[in-house]
Amino acid sequence: MKDTGRSRFPSWLIMLAIAAPTCLGAVLYGLDVGQQVSVLEREVASAHLSASVLDALIEARANRPDEARRQLERARAFESRLGPSPGLESALRAAREALAGGGGDRSVPVLVDCVKTIGEAGGLILDTDAASYAVMDSFVVQFPEVVASEHARLALERPITKQEASRVEVAGRTHALNRMLRLSLDGIQRDVRDGFRLEPDLTTRLAVPALELERALLADTPSREALETDISGSARLDRIDAAFRAYRVAATDTFVELVEQRLGALRGHAFRILSGLMGLLLLALTVAAGVMRQLSIGTRSLPPAAGEVPPGGESEETAAGPIAAAPFRERGLPVSTAGMRWVPETDQEAV
Repeated sequence: MKDTGRSRFPSWLIMLAIAAPTCLGAVLYGLDVGQQVSVLEREVASAHLSASVLDALIEARANRPDEARRQLERARAFESRLGPSPGLESALRAAREALAGGGGDRSVPVLVDCVKTIGEAGGLILDTDAASYAVMDSFVVQFPEVVASEHARLALERPITKQEASRVEVAGRTHALNRMLRLSLDGIQRDVRDGFRLEPDLTTRLAVPALELERALLADTPSREALETDISGSARLDRIDAAFRAYRVAATDTFVELVEQRLGALRGHAFRILSGLMGLLLLALTVAAGVMRQLSIGTRSLPPAAGEVPPGGESEETAAGPIAAAPFRERGLPVSTAGMRWVPETDQEAV
């Protein structure tokens, strides 16, 4: 068998065996990271969409339907980022129809449900980070209930409501709404504390707006004269509106910043991992190529084994054997291996 000086397996097959698992792992890891990035980007878009609907809710509670409709129109840009979602589209359509009808009494509950639908459809309620989940719960779950409870509580203080219902009924409903309001405010404070323990640098900005919101809502009930004159222009309502806006901005901006920090950390970690894998793959291929080259050189430098045909053809002694060629060398005759056969010495003497 002729020695080619090469290994038993082709070099490309060995290289493929080294590269294939690494490349497959890198592809699977990249797909997993891409899916996580897509989820976080969807949460950011949902937070912006929730902010627009919450602004519309604040305006609708203050009985400013035109401004509420303008705020809700801002949601269309973020709605397209979430992709098709029948439940979300239905909720936003219902909110626009409710605002088109005018009064806040009808639109406020619809907008509250719309915010919660955004939290479900956009994956906000499935957030896996404890800090961002606490902030999300404060503006997706608790804050809309605070706005709705305050709107219903003020509606009970209107003169027309007092005329339609008995004093006892109004007092009972007001007590129930105050209790619901207190529970929602306690939920916001709990979320702020939970977020502060995990991310003190970011959630500190929520403490002051949450405290101002609580102070504005739990202030003394306005006098009958103030309510009977013009509730929409009262100082108390303006203070509540300012507190609502301040907390909404602080909560949604903090949540977006928390998620964007996670996005940056995830992208940076993925870049380092993939760069490390590619570097290890290049190093492994380089080492494998060097080892295979050294083995090939060592194989070529070995002497031919006994009985092995050397490169370049047959030797003179290979075909007939050294015994048959010995008498010819002793007589000084050239050795020709063509047609040679071995003859015993007794027969040679006879000849």
